[in-house]
Amino acid sequence: MDRIIGLTLHSAALWFFLLSNVAAQSTIHTARQSAIGTAITVQGVVLNGEELGPIRYVQDSTGGIGVYPGNGSVPAFSGANPGDIIRVSGTLTSYRGLLEINPVTAYEAISEGNALPVPKSITLAELGPGNEGELIKISCVQWTSETTFAGGEILVSDEEGTTSTVYFRGGHPLIGQPVPAPAMDIIGISSRFDTPQILPRSQNDFTPAACINYIGGLISTDIGTHTLTFSFLTSNTGMGGVRYQLAGDTYREQMDTVEGEQHQVMIPGLEPATIYSCQPFLDREGHRSFGPASWWITESESSGMIEAYFNYPSDSTYSSGLYPNGNSGKQMESRLKNLIDNATSSIDFCAYNINQDWIVTALNDAVYRGVRVRYIGNDGTSNTSLGQSLEFPVLLVNPYELMHNKFIVVDAGETDKALVWTGSVNFTIDQMEVDPNDCLIVQDQSLARVYQEEFEEMWGGSGSQPTASNSKSSRSKSDNTPHLISIRGMPVESYFSPSDQTNKAIIKALKTSDKSLAFGVLSFTRDDIADVVIAKYQEGKTVRGIIENIDDQGGEFERIRQAGVPVISFPAQPIFHHKMGIVDYDQPDSDPLVLTGSHNWTTAAENDNDENLLILHSAGLANIYRQAFEAIYSPSVSFREDLPLSIALGAIFPNPVGQILHVQTQPGFTGHWLQIFNSQGQLITAFQQPGGFVELDLPVGDWLPGWYVLRLEVDGQMYSQRLIKSP
Repeated sequence: MDRIIGLTLHSAALWFFLLSNVAAQSTIHTARQSAIGTAITVQGVVLNGEELGPIRYVQDSTGGIGVYPGNGSVPAFSGANPGDIIRVSGTLTSYRGLLEINPVTAYEAISEGNALPVPKSITLAELGPGNEGELIKISCVQWTSETTFAGGEILVSDEEGTTSTVYFRGGHPLIGQPVPAPAMDIIGISSRFDTPQILPRSQNDFTPAACINYIGGLISTDIGTHTLTFSFLTSNTGMGGVRYQLAGDTYREQMDTVEGEQHQVMIPGLEPATIYSCQPFLDREGHRSFGPASWWITESESSGMIEAYFNYPSDSTYSSGLYPNGNSGKQMESRLKNLIDNATSSIDFCAYNINQDWIVTALNDAVYRGVRVRYIGNDGTSNTSLGQSLEFPVLLVNPYELMHNKFIVVDAGETDKALVWTGSVNFTIDQMEVDPNDCLIVQDQSLARVYQEEFEEMWGGSGSQPTASNSKSSRSKSDNTPHLISIRGMPVESYFSPSDQTNKAIIKALKTSDKSLAFGVLSFTRDDIADVVIAKYQEGKTVRGIIENIDDQGGEFERIRQAGVPVISFPAQPIFHHKMGIVDYDQPDSDPLVLTGSHNWTTAAENDNDENLLILHSAGLANIYRQAFEAIYSPSVSFREDLPLSIALGAIFPNPVGQILHVQTQPGFTGHWLQIFNSQGQLITAFQQPGGFVELDLPVGDWLPGWYVLRLEVDGQMYSQRLIKSP
């Protein structure tokens, strides 16, 4: 007799309820062809248990499907275990591209302890809708360099060189367990989260494989304008080589000169500032195997000039002889206007939000000059300036998460004019003129083409008009851009989220610190990055930080502070908006690094948002960014133990202030001096408080926009308040 699971009362009413929610049973293959929203009933064997969370994958002889007990589901479904044959009814839905039954409106356990289906042997290239929801097996999978299983998405490849991801949800029992071998046969469930992924269940799903392992993939040893030189290591001896192609072109190949496990290959005859797909291979005993392909770009013939702007004064006492190109919001805005006005062929504008009408006017004017302008914005944030008449096409993307980029690509097709603007600053008045931010402008065609490639993935093509049906954002994007660019011999790393494992790049960069590490971020919620910060401090390195959002869910501020790291919060106004890291800023011979872009140190930035990150290997830029960091960190340290100034004064308003600052004094604090410091901690003015209740009007119209600190000392106790000077 069939056993009904999950009924607390064996009543006729409940039995009728279950039957009334049961559609006619079909095979899983037939059910998958139904329209989204259709009520379906299927029967099959359960492939997984709680290791994958509440979802269960069910397979019959025709296919597989996910079953998720969302809101409105019958309660007993969660008791389904691997080997149970069950009958389920519910609504066919699509979640991030995965077909599943949700909610479960009826559930019946037929039997238990059944054998699971034999895994279907496929290649990574075949992973997808044809086997979604089924148990599959991939042979000779190349694992990454990690020796223990980690949570999240892990990029893997097979012998054909195809790449895909293996995913471990948080709390998976394999996290932290040792990886059996660098090359393995993997069994798992074929699933999807925007793109195909493999879901292993236990250690039994991994079997060491006697196949060739490409250890570490391609490593660039030299990037020239006409050559790319690589080394790679294999687990077996053979004749190595690299095949390469332009996108959509046929493959060509270059061989090593000797057999071995260590291989060195130089590819000649390439074009400057050109992207190539490169893939290592090994010929051994009449068989050719492939390692994972990756994207590379030759060095450009551009100037490589880099400009750095901050919208507040830097502390020049830390300068090694170099200084920012600008230290105010007005200078930043003026440079942006100049950049747009001097474009001659193309502008690709990618902005999280915008409320500066003059920028749109300048873009319209560029169109009138014959410049092709394309604009991508975030679908869900305020873009008030886009409400005016536009002469250029706009595409809004990523409505469920954030298109959080703030970059511009200008004249990417012109060697001497190609520019990239990137950094932390949004294109709003407060962001450019008040909130601490940075931007970099890089004159390099290689970098411009990399950023243009990312733009066009979201745009849906290379045309003047967007192709929304082909547009990819968030998790639907692929890792399809070079990650290492040589700019006049200077290594620059480039990553885009969520496709490029940006978080790993941040961790790798911070781990290189030999003496010093400074960071300043709006939001910091990643445990693994915090682990590195704390470890570097415990190693005796000079580690300091600034965090704006100290109360974010999962925030790392308290954990880092309690570990002893000198990390400070930034007061409520203005918003500290940087996403900066500076490694070995005082060690010019220790490969100093600057990290900047739109990518906060958060899981949302890593997994969901469209973001960008640059890691620049430059002692000069590290010093320039240090000057900006010290200008905020040092005054904040000196003022952070103060009591609120409102205790000592009646009121200070408005804040932000434009022309006149109103100060109300009160008895008990008469005769003391009120001091006002700029963001560098420099005293700019002071006045003595008169007695009694007095209102003072202090002219501030000639102050530079930015933030200031008002400070009062009474009987050894300091009182202070942060003040914003608006434009």
